[in-house]
Amino acid sequence: MKKVLSVLVMGSLAAACDGSAGPAGVMGTMGSPGAAGAKGDKGDKGDKGDTGAAGAAGATGAAGAAGAAGANGTNGTDGAKGDKGDKGDPGAAGANGANGTNGTNGTDGAKGDKGDKGDTGATGIVNTTAVDKGPAGLLTGSDGTPGDFTGATVQVTTTATQRITAMISSFVENSTSVAGVNYVLCFRASTADGATATTPTPFTTNVNSLNVTGGARVAFTAVGTAMPGVAGTWDVGLCVASTADVQIGSKQGFVQVTN
Repeated sequence: MKKVLSVLVMGSLAAACDGSAGPAGVMGTMGSPGAAGAKGDKGDKGDKGDTGAAGAAGATGAAGAAGAAGANGTNGTDGAKGDKGDKGDPGAAGANGANGTNGTNGTDGAKGDKGDKGDTGATGIVNTTAVDKGPAGLLTGSDGTPGDFTGATVQVTTTATQRITAMISSFVENSTSVAGVNYVLCFRASTADGATATTPTPFTTNVNSLNVTGGARVAFTAVGTAMPGVAGTWDVGLCVASTADVQIGSKQGFVQVTN
């Protein structure tokens, strides 16, 4: 720029002179720098720079959520056959088999030796007690079901395995209308005087029956046997009931204790 200014000055001076142009003078010294010009306008945006070098690898991110289960893979090929297993425990016992058919009978064996003589058996009749009692007297009419002794009884004693067998006869007199008379042999445990006696037990549940018309006198006999089942002393006699008032006569017979 300094060189341009010098040329301009020189030209001006030459134009002012009337004479011919002299030889060019020696180049003057460079003038002082001019003041700085005004700031130029902002230049255009430069071209995009080259891509910079890759930055350092970032830190590993947190593990993502588990993905959905994948589909089942195909079955693998069968493995080799395993070794033979240990012997199993014994099984439960099976149900009993059906009975076999009976075998044929064997031939009869030889006759055995004669056995020893047996012990002497118990005697059949242990004792016999006679029955000989006076009239029982008036028997008041009822529903005809025997329930208590009629008249006197006899007494016998037994063990738990002995039996009472009896036969007792009597008669009934009826002075009014027809009477239905039912009778059966009975026994009950003997009690001390003044003690409350129990109801007699019939020898059998099947009672004997007869019809007695007015003014008639009819004999009857009861026969039976019974086992009390316990040892004890027992009253034995007739149990009689009538549907009308009748008279019961005397009694004869016997009571036996047997094995």
